[in-house]
Amino acid sequence: MTESEIQHVAKLLRSGAAFHGMPEKISIRLAALMAVREFAPGTQLTREGDANAGYLMILVSGEAEISSKHTQEGGHLVHRLAQPGHIIGEVGFIDGQVHSATCEALVFTRAAVLSRDDFIAMFETDALSAAQLMAGLLRLLARRIRHANHHMIVQDQQILQLQTELLSLQQAKMTRSV
Repeated sequence: MTESEIQHVAKLLRSGAAFHGMPEKISIRLAALMAVREFAPGTQLTREGDANAGYLMILVSGEAEISSKHTQEGGHLVHRLAQPGHIIGEVGFIDGQVHSATCEALVFTRAAVLSRDDFIAMFETDALSAAQLMAGLLRLLARRIRHANHHMIVQDQQILQLQTELLSLQQAKMTRSV
């Protein structure tokens, strides 16, 4: 990457909630390890269920759709639209497991990519920068877990309400039939 691209990626890293407060010096070190990849519209950056190649990406430009399958027939559920600054592939980057979602470029998209191998090498030479990256990823994952927990609580409340209404209807039916 050019020096201006490194500065741009570093600024994107610091602007997101996951890495808010990251020192500029560290964000520049991280950005300098990354390579920019380009994706044409319709190209998948990640594919749900595919092996993770050990990459973490940050969208530099463009827009991508993050989705997962929800039916055997291939229907999918859109989770969010990724825009510049959005982190992609963080779960697989951390645990090395298959991708949990598909990320597809909607328009011409550029992403800065950090390989797990480069991250490990950085950890050996610059533990502070590596720790800052992991702390940011953990904040991102914690925020997503909180969001998921909130939705589970809402769904549980809806199920409880439906069960209560069903019980009430059953009791009313039994009362009418007596």
